Amino acid sequence: MSLRSRSVCAFALTLPALGVVGSAHAQFEPDPGVNTLVADPGGQQSLPLIGATSDAGFWLTWFSAEGGNLNLRAQRFTGGGKAVFPAPGLLISDEDQNSALFGYDMLVDDEDHLVVAFSDERLRSGLNVVATRIAPDGQPAWGPDGVQLSNNSDFEVDPRVVQVGDEFVVVWPSGPGLVMQTLDRSGATQLRAGAMTIVPGAPGFHEMVPTPDGHFIIGYQRRFAFPGPERFIDAQKFSTAGAAQWNSGNPVVVNDAAQLGVAQRIRLISDQQGGAFFAWHDDRVLNASNVFVQHLDTNGVAQMVDDGLAVSSLAGRQRFDPAISYDIENDLLNVAWDERDAIQSQRGLYAQAIDVSTCVLSFGPNGIELEGLSSNAISDIEAVQLTTSVLYMCHQDQGSVVSDRTIGFRVGPNGANLFPQVPLVLCSDSANKFRGEAALATTGLAAYAWQDERADDGGIYLQTVNPDGTLGPAPCPADWNEDGFLNDTDFFDWVNDFFSATGPQGQSDFNDDGFENAQDWFDFVNAFFDPFPGCLVVE
Repeated sequence: MSLRSRSVCAFALTLPALGVVGSAHAQFEPDPGVNTLVADPGGQQSLPLIGATSDAGFWLTWFSAEGGNLNLRAQRFTGGGKAVFPAPGLLISDEDQNSALFGYDMLVDDEDHLVVAFSDERLRSGLNVVATRIAPDGQPAWGPDGVQLSNNSDFEVDPRVVQVGDEFVVVWPSGPGLVMQTLDRSGATQLRAGAMTIVPGAPGFHEMVPTPDGHFIIGYQRRFAFPGPERFIDAQKFSTAGAAQWNSGNPVVVNDAAQLGVAQRIRLISDQQGGAFFAWHDDRVLNASNVFVQHLDTNGVAQMVDDGLAVSSLAGRQRFDPAISYDIENDLLNVAWDERDAIQSQRGLYAQAIDVSTCVLSFGPNGIELEGLSSNAISDIEAVQLTTSVLYMCHQDQGSVVSDRTIGFRVGPNGANLFPQVPLVLCSDSANKFRGEAALATTGLAAYAWQDERADDGGIYLQTVNPDGTLGPAPCPADWNEDGFLNDTDFFDWVNDFFSATGPQGQSDFNDDGFENAQDWFDFVNAFFDPFPGCLVVE
């Protein structure tokens, strides 16, 4: 029996579908010129979404052009970067799809299942909404075809899904307005057949977040179509039964100072206390688009100025497409955006931190510059919140010829950039890039996924980033020989170094406390038999 047998068996018993026990070496790619390939079988792969799992890995979903259809596929990566399913990924649905894609949603639930809400044309009556739940081993928990949530001739696209306790809420636009359905863990619907209308009229571009008090908050454009658009922002909190919680059932106005752009989505995140933060851009000052934020507390009461707080007052500039995260320890709302000159010929990346309790702009009235103005376009900004710092990632188009790259910045609460390289280059390959999406694992390992044209007209790639600015897998301290595997060789190499009288001073100071003693032994043994989630364990 190998030294690792007991540990590996216990690990596999606790997390049976991790797929980390094996002999094949695999890890998240540390080279920014290569990146981790998710899928590129030929034909366009598009609309990637990503969510973190409890083992420091990630689920990804995307649509794959295959045989004249757009099939929905998925892949799961362990914390060390091993792809669980064979290429080109797990087939979620090959039902008839529209020739155009209109948005969909996914999440990773508290049991590491993948939950996806999407639309397709399987019923031949138009686009209708389906939800599916996939176990970590790839088995469909709600049946091979998922759960059909609607069946009518309405144009039903762009659903959103959240988990609230033991239930899953899906909301989508339909003829009556925004409608919802709630499912339990088995996939049984909890509301009446055909869903329940929660926002009447013609609202558009909604986003949702669950709240710790067992509800969910939804923000949306008030009216998107006939009898005339009112692309202002309204919000409401609902129970999983569809009961409105705020303002005697009436919508809460987040912004009605100026309409949003036709296809603009708001950013919406939970404040982790029953309320939510909103971010958007509008041009309430003619020809001067600015970014605004608002905070609604658990009762739906606005905590910032009416119609939102501007993140910057620097004149002669325009601001677009914010990304936000919340630093609960310092009570700071972090915001980054696409900063442009007045005629939008120069672009850069700027950031601001807002003291939530006082609404003070912590980085001054103009924010801070992360990437200065140039002819390089900024797109797909994402924010992931580390403990007390924020990681911003985005694409940067570096000219009229194909010359894109992906960059990142880690910003502390005082505005300092904490990465050793500024910017940190996540992808140096110059191919066109689209639709960046980010997620953060419990270990602090962040991932940014995107559509990439380096090989054809669209593959899916990702890059993982550690809090120290290194790329690739999360550190595995007990991988003593640093070969990417955690196995018996690491143990024997450690024992040899610990008891060696000829090795360099400090070579077995495992905990870096300046001493080589029994504590290093105990710390190594603990790390070896209870490995980091990102370690690739082999026998």
